[in-house]
Amino acid sequence: MQNLITLPEEKGLETEKYEQSGMIAGKLIQGFYDTINALLPTTELFEVGCGEGFSAQYLKGNWTGIDIDADMVIAAKERNPDKNVYWGDVYTLEPVPKGTTVLCLEVLEHLERPDEALRELARITDEYAVISVPNEPLWHILNLARGKYLKDWGNGPGHINHWAPKSFRSLCEKYFDVVEMKLPVPWIICLLKKREE
Repeated sequence: MQNLITLPEEKGLETEKYEQSGMIAGKLIQGFYDTINALLPTTELFEVGCGEGFSAQYLKGNWTGIDIDADMVIAAKERNPDKNVYWGDVYTLEPVPKGTTVLCLEVLEHLERPDEALRELARITDEYAVISVPNEPLWHILNLARGKYLKDWGNGPGHINHWAPKSFRSLCEKYFDVVEMKLPVPWIICLLKKREE
């Protein structure tokens, strides 16, 4: 069974991003979630690759999360005791209930097979999905400007895939109709609609 890539040295990076951010980074993260909330077509949310469950604290709606990493599932449940959090693999998912929006936020850049993961998200989605990735090369440039990940030229830990808006739209259009694309610095966020069969 294939799974999400979670390297031991990556653990805790999500915590750092959310809990140790400066004022500027905090405003960027808030802008990221404000953009997602504005795009959401439903209030039933199913997040694939939820990590430590920070999204549940920002998103408006009834949130359920899954992650491949058991430690992340435990952390997400501890952070959100009133939410449902499960173990799950992005490559083998169950279809979501009708009226549920699938979220996949900051996951595809870590996967060895992002195309396959996106195809699986299209298969299980009832109607809509919201997917985000870092906007490249802006992501690298901003990391370098703040003195982060210098030895990797600003590449975030575990990021093995990189997309600019045009290339990410092309990937998404293989499986979904792109309803809307937003570019809050430094991300690409797409509201996608399942194609009629």
